[in-house]
Amino acid sequence: MLIEIAGIPGSGKTTLQKRLAQELRRRDAAVVTVSEIANTRSGADNTTPRYVKNHPHRELLYHFTHFTTQNAEFFKKAQQTFGGKTTKKFLFFLVCGHFQMARALKKHNEMVLIDEAILTHCVSIYPKREQQSELADLLSCAPEVDVLIHLETPAHVAFERAIARRGGTDIVHAGVVNKFGDESAFAERLDSFKVGIKSYKEHFTTVLNVDSTKSLDVTVDKLACELIAIQAKGSRI
Repeated sequence: MLIEIAGIPGSGKTTLQKRLAQELRRRDAAVVTVSEIANTRSGADNTTPRYVKNHPHRELLYHFTHFTTQNAEFFKKAQQTFGGKTTKKFLFFLVCGHFQMARALKKHNEMVLIDEAILTHCVSIYPKREQQSELADLLSCAPEVDVLIHLETPAHVAFERAIARRGGTDIVHAGVVNKFGDESAFAERLDSFKVGIKSYKEHFTTVLNVDSTKSLDVTVDKLACELIAIQAKGSRI
């Protein structure tokens, strides 16, 4: 079961992923993060070509190539927006490579947690309100995930968190604005996420909305219960 954790910068995706993985394991659920798959299963499956084994960068390229083959329309539409922005191209390469690795190397009846995945990255490609039709068009041909956990975070809270976690200085403030935009840009991303979530629901993805301003302990406990129930239901089908 592929579980994507999505949200605007500063919403707490990585923190939630770590805590949720710990709690699911405490409840004896089979769970792994996409980074753990990359670190422990790279080159381990028998279908991987010999020249790829024990070469993480080559394997990432190998899985990225498979991703673009299986999702050609999605990749083509995303590429049209990059132009000369090599950083965005590189990040898209990483996201797609790790996503395909998670799809290909997950074990039977295993939960795979993926943060910084498809939806989060696509919103970063089309963050503005006037680009929302392009975002919807792109996501209409995106690869499917089983569950989307969306971290709902007020724009001003996420903006302040993004600055605080980097040190909170004036220089950091300027750097966050340069990378992600000001507080109004964070608000635009929130609107874009609503468009993305609608597209995911049309793919029959189960969407779990989470208020990231609430207690993390309560949130993790509730999500763990819901994910275990979803997986149990799917196993019986």
